[in-house]
Amino acid sequence: MHPEIIKILEHAAKKRFECHFNTNFTFINEEIIKKLVSLSAIQIHINVSLWAACAESYVRTHPNKTRDTFYRIIDMLKLFARLKTVRHVPHINIYNVISKFNFAEIYEMVKLAYDVGADSVQFVPMDSVNGKTEHLLSDEHEKKEALIQLKKAKAFLDSDLKNKAGANLFICDYEQITRRFLSENAKKGDV
Repeated sequence: MHPEIIKILEHAAKKRFECHFNTNFTFINEEIIKKLVSLSAIQIHINVSLWAACAESYVRTHPNKTRDTFYRIIDMLKLFARLKTVRHVPHINIYNVISKFNFAEIYEMVKLAYDVGADSVQFVPMDSVNGKTEHLLSDEHEKKEALIQLKKAKAFLDSDLKNKAGANLFICDYEQITRRFLSENAKKGDV
């Protein structure tokens, strides 16, 4: 994360900008979270690139990270949700790139987003780099399982459980991700 992100966001708040940024959340700490929450006068959208529902999968999709990193991120996301005074401000989106390593965890990824108090969860199929990452692409069976997982996750969020808890968590671009998984180009990672 940019070392001056808070100053940048404070300046943006004075100008009444809407801010969007992506982060792996590894450098986020309690102090930064408190400052981000204090800037609730502006719309801040934070995409947290997680790609996993459990520590094992996190390490598999982030080979330079540890299980402890995953648990720390989860703790910080929960703290963020507890400290927010207004739902969706700042807006926390859990961003997941889907590959052969995590396709079967989509439902669990949504439950994790729900448990940490995220505002939205997003899925995109992996786009491969020719000659380098084709081995990470999901095959036909895995794509079908990913769609089953996605539908199960949507049903979970549409259930009475969500309404009773008042979570308001939603899946970003649900129809679009469904179409992308079904696309003929998905076989090549070109969606």
